[in-house]
Parts: sequence; C-alpha cells; structure tokens
Amino acid sequence: MAESCEAFLSRVVEAHPTASDIVLTVGRPVQVMQDKVFEDAACEGMITEGMSPLTPKSCEAFAMGLMKGRGTALQAYTTHGACDFSFSCGEIRFRANIFRQMGYPCVVLRRLPAQVPSAKDLLLPDIVTRLAALRRGLVLVTGAAGNGKSTSLAVLLEKINSERAVHIITLEDPVEYIYPQKRAVMSQRELGRDFSGFAEGLRSALRQSPQVLMVGEIRDRESLGITLQAAEAGLLVFATLHTTDAGQTLNRILGMFPSGEESFVRQRLAQSLAAVVSQRLCAKKGGGLVPAVEVLRSSLRIREAILQGELRDGVFRKILTESGSQGMCSMDQSVLFLHAKGLLTEESVFENATDVTAVRQELDRWRAKSGKSTSSLKGLTLDDDYEWSAF
Repeated sequence: MAESCEAFLSRVVEAHPTASDIVLTVGRPVQVMQDKVFEDAACEGMITEGMSPLTPKSCEAFAMGLMKGRGTALQAYTTHGACDFSFSCGEIRFRANIFRQMGYPCVVLRRLPAQVPSAKDLLLPDIVTRLAALRRGLVLVTGAAGNGKSTSLAVLLEKINSERAVHIITLEDPVEYIYPQKRAVMSQRELGRDFSGFAEGLRSALRQSPQVLMVGEIRDRESLGITLQAAEAGLLVFATLHTTDAGQTLNRILGMFPSGEESFVRQRLAQSLAAVVSQRLCAKKGGGLVPAVEVLRSSLRIREAILQGELRDGVFRKILTESGSQGMCSMDQSVLFLHAKGLLTEESVFENATDVTAVRQELDRWRAKSGKSTSSLKGLTLDDDYEWSAF
C-alpha cells in the first residue's frame, strides 16, 4: 500500500468532513456514509486509483496496517475472524471493526468526535439529559446499531463528570470517547486490555468504590445479573441493549433468564429500573440527523406493569403517552413533535413511527386544525417549556 493508514484516513475525512462511517470491502470503491446513506468516496490517490474497486491485496494491507501493534485485536481477528478496537488518527478518533467475508477482509470505521458533543449539538432533548441527575438505579439506552446510543450515553456521563464529585467506572468494548478528569474521577476500562470479560469486569468494579457504572453492552445473563445487583446496591448504572423500545427491552431482559425465574427477575427489575431511553436517528429536513426518543421512567404504574407481567408494547405506549408530567414520552410523540418543529418531513415521521396508523390520524387532525397550536393535538405532550426545552 503506497500510503499509510493515517494518511489515507486523513484524505477521506478531508474530502468527506461530515461522513460518519468508512467501509472498505473487496470489489467496491471505498464507501462513506453521510446522513445514513452510503456513497463512493470522492477522492483519488488513496489505496486505489480514483474510484476503482478495492482488491484483496489492498484490503488486506489496510486491515493489517490498522492492527499493527494491537496484539489483542490481531489475535481476535486471526482466531474468530473479527475484532473491534478504537484508535486516534491525528485529532480524529475511529472505532474499527475488521472481519472476514467470503474469505477476504472488510474494514468498517465509525468516526468518533474528538470530544463528547453537547446535547445542544445533538438536538438531544432535556427529557433525556435530566437522567444524569439520577443517583441510583438502572438506566438502559437502547436502539439499533448506528442510532447514537453510545453518543447519548457519553453526553449523560460527561454531564455527571462536570457536575458531581463521584467515581465513574466504564467497561467498554472498545473505549470510544476519552473523558477528561473534571469533578468526577473517571476510570475507563477496555475489554481485552484492562479486563478479560464483562462479568469479571463488573465483579471487579463493585469492589472499586464507584457511584456510577457504565456497561458498554449487556451481552449475557451473567453480566445482566451483576448489573442488576449493582443497581440494587444503590449505584447508578448505565448500559445499552440492541432493542427498539421499552417493551422489547424488558422482554429481552426476561428472556435471558429461565422461565422459572421470571417472577423473581420481574421483582428485581421493578425495584432497580430507573429509566429506558430508546433512540432512533431520523433524517432531518435540510440534511443531517436528529434523534427521536422514547423515554420510560420508573413510576408506580410502570412498576405494577412489570410485576404483573404486562409487558406488551401497547401497555407501555399508553402509559408513556399519558405520563408526560413524569418525564416520559412515546416514540410517536417524539417524531410528531420533531415534525411540528419543522425538523422532520412527513416521510421521515412515518419511517420512524411505531403506530403508523395512529400517527397518520394525528397528522390528519393537525392539517384539519391548521393555524392552531400543535400542542392541541390529542394525546400529545408538546410543552416546549417542560419536556423539550433543549430545542
């Protein structure tokens, strides 16, 4: 390969300053993702001539160049066919995933901001950032891959870091954002480098006097059990799951345990769960992305629903819709509010709505009442001064 990995990435970023992802795979030109859409990288002289398809040799050279000096990543790639790690390229950080497909290497790079972005920059509403004020309990940040879970979680941790003199321990795979030492004591631990497995890392963390604990992702029953134990012990615990809404999240948790333990696990969840934030990044009118969020917070109704096993989507959606004064909102309320603010097109609203029929009916009512305040929409809580002041 004629130029270094760092030089290559610098050229891509210079040509595509707003790209979120870079993908190198055999048989295709270098791909960049902008606003959740892939396109050919428009820069020459990198690892191919112009926009020519990548060869096995060039992909292999780039992958091995990235893994040079990273023994844990190289061992995982050699043994399991895939690895994850993060690294810096000048002032820019990337999260890398390298894996084999059809016998050839494929490299996926997610660009990370040099520092944790602000809630204002992300258009992340106060209904989410208020969760940083919690002192105990389990907070789950959920959503599909690529929908900003890690970034929203980083905003919450940085807010605590800036405002509270506590010990924060993070267990990550890999470390994405590097937090400066502010009021809090920050201890960031990376899988494979600082601890061998999440269950082991969690057990160790409980002996390291944290007040706040962040688990990058709950992957198995053992890790989940220790996470619940930490929340029950009075810690504020943040974790992520690849689920799309509150109902699916709680059902996923229950599904990790044997059916004979369901009643006991529901009791533990009802006691320890503080909030579930489900996030979707939506295409913003005029370009860019904006998060739509569903927020569930612990309340008497929520605890009763969990204890009684009423975990259907419709049950939670009704509670969320009716509980705006308690800091909750449904995904449909969120996308309708963003549309009312002029941030989402109707097409984007329908793409991200949970109950498309109900949302369409609300939009029809809105059109029929054109000229009136959007806060009059039936069933919606669109109080700018309370729930959505971040906008």
